[in-house]
Amino acid sequence: MTRLGWVSSFNQEAESITGFSAAEVVGRPLGELFPTLGPLDVVERQRRIQLEYRDRDGRTLHLGMSLSWLRNAAGSNDGAILIFQDLTHLVEMEEQLRKSERLGAIGQLAAGLAHEIRNPLASLSGAVELLAADLPASDRHSQTLSQIVQRETARLNRLVTDFLTYARPGPGRSEPVRLRALFEELAELVARDDSLGVRVELAVPESLEALGNADQLRQVFWNLVRNAAESEPVDRVVRVRGMRENATVELEIEDRGCGMAPETLERIFEPFYTTKPKGTGLGLATVHRVVEAHGGRIGIDSELGRGTIVRVWLPAP
Repeated sequence: MTRLGWVSSFNQEAESITGFSAAEVVGRPLGELFPTLGPLDVVERQRRIQLEYRDRDGRTLHLGMSLSWLRNAAGSNDGAILIFQDLTHLVEMEEQLRKSERLGAIGQLAAGLAHEIRNPLASLSGAVELLAADLPASDRHSQTLSQIVQRETARLNRLVTDFLTYARPGPGRSEPVRLRALFEELAELVARDDSLGVRVELAVPESLEALGNADQLRQVFWNLVRNAAESEPVDRVVRVRGMRENATVELEIEDRGCGMAPETLERIFEPFYTTKPKGTGLGLATVHRVVEAHGGRIGIDSELGRGTIVRVWLPAP
């Protein structure tokens, strides 16, 4: 409640949302609490506004606000009641829905494009192989050019396959997948790769299972574990934790590596967006699509120079 722009009352819910106590706020200008609010008459005319607010702990919240004037006997404004509520969760859900719809549309485009490319690519590959078979062994220059064409054709075919995996990530046949065994297999692959130089530390119960397609989930977690390993963790460890809560399984993949900047984190699941010199930008985009197709969800917390935690929630059997 305000009188001429000064706070005269501040209830318990307002304290909970902002992190400030009534004793700290009452008697101070409203503009100090909500610097981006603007003039009260403008707020009243707009009936309901939404603005970003940074609370006492530094978290960015989305608040919905409405204002009603208090009139005196003469009909003049004698104060106002400002009502606000925390809409952060709702705004985040709407953004996630918009992103899923956008990625889905891109996936359909990728599927059509991949089909149009694959047929002529197969013809091209077959023709080049026939031509290479007729080349004389003494013609080293033509042999080299032929090998380049075949190699690049194979690379394009792999990229088309990635397109199709991204575009149609349906789980197909779903069954209980033993997650401990799956991660032990991935941990062994990481240990054998001398270029990574890290180990995977598992805290996944033997009995923990998720419902899904084993091959697709193996690819999802291989992408996530390898990304964590390639982040150059300072302790050379990738930590994997798993737990079940009611009908949901939660997996965490944590590294104490290079982390990601906020602008990178914002776009990390976009197809063709990559920070790797030789990346296609389809790895994490496909991970996101496959997890959603399994009825799950994925989230990432990361801080530049501190590391990353990826959380995946999947349905339990």
